[in-house]
Amino acid sequence: MLSSNKTELEHQLTRLSNKRHCLLVSRGATALYLSYLVIKKLSRKKGSSPARRIVLPAILCHSPANVALYAGLEIVFCDVDINDYTLDPKCLRKILQSTPDILAVVSVSIFGHTPDLSKISSVCQEFDTWLIDDAAQSIGGFCLDQPLGGWGDIGIYSFGHTKIIDVGWGGAIMTDNSSIYEECVNLYNELPRSNAELIELRTVYSEAYYSVERLTNKSPLLNPLFWDFPTIFRSLYIYKEDGSDEKLQEIDDKLETLNENLEKRHLYWNEYRRELTGNEAMEFPLIRPGSAPWRFTFRVKNDKRNKIVTELRARRIDVSTWYPSLFNRFSPIQSLHNGRILPVSEMLTTELVNLWLDPEKVNKETIATTCDVINTIVKE
Repeated sequence: MLSSNKTELEHQLTRLSNKRHCLLVSRGATALYLSYLVIKKLSRKKGSSPARRIVLPAILCHSPANVALYAGLEIVFCDVDINDYTLDPKCLRKILQSTPDILAVVSVSIFGHTPDLSKISSVCQEFDTWLIDDAAQSIGGFCLDQPLGGWGDIGIYSFGHTKIIDVGWGGAIMTDNSSIYEECVNLYNELPRSNAELIELRTVYSEAYYSVERLTNKSPLLNPLFWDFPTIFRSLYIYKEDGSDEKLQEIDDKLETLNENLEKRHLYWNEYRRELTGNEAMEFPLIRPGSAPWRFTFRVKNDKRNKIVTELRARRIDVSTWYPSLFNRFSPIQSLHNGRILPVSEMLTTELVNLWLDPEKVNKETIATTCDVINTIVKE
């Protein structure tokens, strides 16, 4: 069914997420920003204390943390589960027990891994805390019988660069709460419009980010170079941009083939796993039923990791070490953690490798080549 109409596309996303309302916006990070602002406002209306803190998993891209600061929230980073690299429910419980003024928890299906959302949801309900299900990297996935993006009070999708549905534009807010939906619509309409300066700033950000990341990979002491990024690049996240008919149609078309896309991603994930089996130097994550793989991710010791990344990039094979713990990249908020350390996140910072699963970029031949390189290095 053709659906270049924005309203009809939003209806399709409500059906996909099993939520009542959907609002398409300029990007996934903007969707999070609006969500943060609205739940702050609704919490005040309920007469509760002015909670100002939000819990994020430490293994995460910068965007959800940046927009939390723009929304006037203080970030409390939570350690992740060693088995799947997503928010650890046990660590979350400890934070909610010991840290006052928690407004919300953001559960992220990082790399397309399905979190233990049943436990996370129960903990949030126990402490009467808003839950945001960030499925930016996992559209089409499930946890138990509930779609990812369909858990909690708000769900988030993204259609930006490299996502499972990638059209280079757009994000979505899903919710059952009519007040959340209406407030998000009003706030979004008040945002400034995208302009030429914003487009140029995106290029500046990309160049600056990867330059600084290379430096921090050489020495963690350089992490403070990231501290001013949220201030410098604020306008990249807070803007309104209507999707063209072409972009809306492209999302619609890719929704039609989403199951086929995910089937290929699962096939390629299994191919990587089969080719890399038997390497004791490597550890693989738990992939729960219903996951929508975005990357093939594994752990390997730092000396091997550096060799793998260098050799694959020399062969022009896509590989990354995403994501490092954000704890040190947002260091001014460390006082909120009361001396807590995040051991799993710190370990993953030095060990994670992820490989592309995008059917438009990889195939069995490239996977075989990639795995030959990795197997050679880890067996040295």
